[in-house]
Amino acid sequence: MSTQPAPAALWKEFSGERAWRTVKQLVEIGPRPTGSLELGRVRGVLASALRTAAWDVEMQPFQATTPRGEIEGTNLIARFSADGSRPVDKTPRKVMIGTHYDTRVFSTIRFVGANEGGSGPAVLLETARALALDPALAAKVELVFFDAGEPRSQYSPEDGLAGSKFYARSATPERVLILQGVGDQASVFTLPPETTLEMLNELRTAHTALNSPLNFQNSPLRIWGEHLTFGRNALFFGQTGSMARYTADDTLDRVNPATLGSLGELTIWLAKHWGSQ
Repeated sequence: MSTQPAPAALWKEFSGERAWRTVKQLVEIGPRPTGSLELGRVRGVLASALRTAAWDVEMQPFQATTPRGEIEGTNLIARFSADGSRPVDKTPRKVMIGTHYDTRVFSTIRFVGANEGGSGPAVLLETARALALDPALAAKVELVFFDAGEPRSQYSPEDGLAGSKFYARSATPERVLILQGVGDQASVFTLPPETTLEMLNELRTAHTALNSPLNFQNSPLRIWGEHLTFGRNALFFGQTGSMARYTADDTLDRVNPATLGSLGELTIWLAKHWGSQ
């Protein structure tokens, strides 16, 4: 473990360019639906990078029933030890940051999910690297890559969000941040109607502190995402209004390193703020 003091402005350590390169790596693997060999490759990429950054990785397999049959998925849960000891304590952390890492299945298009399915895991992976520079903070945070976040048909209480539902059976973090499609060049983020006033105030504080260039808009419509699994404790970052969302145009050229960087800074600022409470 490093004996260097943690950077005071830890969020400045986040690199949008690094995150973009991870998106590129995932997109080059191709479509990555739950149960595919391609998603298995992604799992290996994520686990290897997390371990390189000194995070301990737990594979959490599960089964779920969908309108199109049974599926098998695997969540990745990353935990950090402040003193570098192994095995890392699995006691639930104060803060959880999560994203799904699978892509949606389409029969009519080749969907590589650069933003929706690629940008969230990329930001979370770069967040892991930056948080490791502050071991005491990292030890308070759990990073979760959810499988089977996407539905087999259409989002409904019976279809989609399977990985987060399974994870939530045994974990109830105090604060949850969900990332879902966060790198589109438009840099406009939609906030679900379920977002509490407390969470909105937390976001406003972070946005002001960083003088963030990102734009947030309230949505009157339900947004399907892992935040629904965690209720009032969750804040959702997503670009559900992106014109390329769930289309063949959701390709690497749509993803902007600057947007990834700004979103990553907000993510780490919130993690540090919540971890100090």
